[in-house]
This record gives sequence, structure tokens and C-alpha cells, in this order.
Amino acid sequence: YLTLVESLPTYGVHYYEVKDKQGIPWWLGISYKGIGQYDLQDKLKPRKLYQWKQLENLYFREKKFAVEVNDPHRRAVTKRTFGQTGLLIHTWYASHSLIKTIWVMAISQHQFYLDRKQSKAKLGPARTLEEIAMELTEHGAKMNRLGDVGLKNNCITASNGSLVSTGLCY
Repeated sequence: YLTLVESLPTYGVHYYEVKDKQGIPWWLGISYKGIGQYDLQDKLKPRKLYQWKQLENLYFREKKFAVEVNDPHRRAVTKRTFGQTGLLIHTWYASHSLIKTIWVMAISQHQFYLDRKQSKAKLGPARTLEEIAMELTEHGAKMNRLGDVGLKNNCITASNGSLVSTGLCY
């Protein structure tokens, strides 16, 4: 599944037409990866991508949607700076109903990102196709060895729903 998703860069991206502070139109693309800002002529490659792990907060109010991005490269100008350092706020504008829709989608996609991250942690590292094939091959070899040990007269029977059973002997 993931290989398919990675080979289709626009899969799962929800696009919304917005404008920035200067009134320049953009596509805002929201997906499991984060929030991307795309040129109107190019929905394939975002001009900017704000990954979920970088985002501190999402806001919407009236006709404005904003994201607070943690930028570790940004330094405080003075020692008297209040609040968190390294935070940038990016804003976009559209109708109130569209802005609320964008916010709801962003919250949903962020939750999907968190759920996916949590399930990956429970499952452990992903296995490659080669590792799975090796494991299946080893398992098959063990089954063959069991058959070689003198269990050749054992039968496995299973009913196919009728009164007649089918048997498999090994």
C-alpha cells in the first residue's frame, strides 16, 4: 500500500483554492504527510510542505486559516523575546465555510498521521519483501523437514460443507 501511495504523489491529497496575504492564489493540499502550498499550475510538487511533525498549531477564524510552524533554524533576535522561539505563522484566506472545511480536514489528516505513527510503533519496523520471502521460505523448509521425519502417514481432513470430507496426506 505504501509503495503505491509513494508512487502517486497526489494520492490522498485534498486541494483547496486559497489566497495568501498579498492576494496571490494557491492550492492548499492537505494529506497524511502534512500541509502543502502548491502553485495553481502545479499540483504535483508543493512549493512548501509543512510536515505534521513541524506544526505546533492550526487556527481558523472567519476567513483566515493559519499554521504555526516550528522552524529550528530560526534564532531569537534578542534575549528579551517572549514566547517560543523559532515559530513561524503562515496564513491563507478564503470564504468562511471553505476555511472551516480546510481546518476540519487538517485536523482529520493530523489525527490519521498520529494514528498511523502509533500503529507503526506497535508493529515495529516494516519488513521488506525480501525478508518476508525469506521467512516464508524458512517456514516452508521447516514444514518439509517435519514431513521427512516420519509423519508421512498423517492426514489432514477438512469438510467442504457436504458430508464428504476431503483429505490431504503428507
